[in-house]
Amino acid sequence: MRTVRAATLLAALAAAAPAAAQSPATVYHNGDILTMAGDTPQYVEAVVVRDGKIAFVGAKADAIATAGAGAKTVDLAGKTMLPGFIDTHGHFIYFGKNLVDADLFGTKDVADVVARLKAHAPNVPEGAWIVGFGYLARKLKEQRTPTIEELDAVSADRPVLIVDSSGHLGAANSVAFKAAGIFAATPDPVGGSFARKADGTSLAGPMEETALNAVREKRPPFTGTLADQVGIGASNLWASYGQTTAMECGPCQTAS
Repeated sequence: MRTVRAATLLAALAAAAPAAAQSPATVYHNGDILTMAGDTPQYVEAVVVRDGKIAFVGAKADAIATAGAGAKTVDLAGKTMLPGFIDTHGHFIYFGKNLVDADLFGTKDVADVVARLKAHAPNVPEGAWIVGFGYLARKLKEQRTPTIEELDAVSADRPVLIVDSSGHLGAANSVAFKAAGIFAATPDPVGGSFARKADGTSLAGPMEETALNAVREKRPPFTGTLADQVGIGASNLWASYGQTTAMECGPCQTAS
């Protein structure tokens, strides 16, 4: 009997308690609002968003009623509003790592590449590789990829790796090759190659495809703050282009 009375009392108290206050909503209107519902384009007059979620789509009058008092109104002024885009082929983690590496986009010559890597080096945590991304060999004054000696000039005791903007070509310094277990006697992997010097065996620095992958997969995994920067940086970039989902088409690693 006591259990029944307690349950009844709790139910009564719950019914008497005021409903939790809703967060202010936002009403979007006066634009081409495409819902993507169905096989043919479906447009509505307004959308209501509350707490980051769509609460209503339909007629403007109904949207305003649904939004309630205190709602914010956004006039799209004829612009098009779409659902968030779905990333069907992306490199979310890889590009997030590019964002924390030296920016080599637009480099003019080998000296520029080396200078940017040197400037970036003090920002690299102890034990991490010095990496740069985005150069294009054909755009450099020398029209070639930097050599092992030129990258050794960046650092003689830390691995240095560069990757071009395609992600398929790159080069490394002596320390990076050693850390990856790649030496003059190492054969080219299937689907890739290590550039050789005039003697036909010594590593020249440049490499492509699976040879590049064999080196960059040895880059230590990101941890702590650096790992956070990778995820947050990529998330912000994806979101800035209207993408609400993301994927990583490459190996699911935190290194490279």
